[in-house]
Amino acid sequence: MRRLVVLLSLLLITISVHAEIYTLYPDGSGDFASIQEAIAGSVSGDEIQLADGVYSGPGNRDINFLGRSLTLRSISDNPEACVIDVEGTVGNGINEHGLIFDSGETSDTRIQGITVTNAALDGG
Repeated sequence: MRRLVVLLSLLLITISVHAEIYTLYPDGSGDFASIQEAIAGSVSGDEIQLADGVYSGPGNRDINFLGRSLTLRSISDNPEACVIDVEGTVGNGINEHGLIFDSGETSDTRIQGITVTNAALDGG
């Protein structure tokens, strides 16, 4: 029995956990068509890299991290070159958000080198 426990322990140690890295482009090409699709298709520990440009439209606003501890970052690490444009307007009656963290995300969730612009929140 002791040998079995040792063998199983060694087997578990040799299995490496490999985080995936996904790359997205503003034209919808890459590993996923939108940031939200990338988050939905990933697991905690994965990294989503954004090429420089402007990300807008469905799937690139109201981005919910779904409780996952992910890294969302620009490849260039230049927030002026990598922008999420929510296309919201204050007073339009529509609550358009940039990034949503309301599902138990932890401090392991990282956002780096990205600007979020034109997000609006009416009445709340």
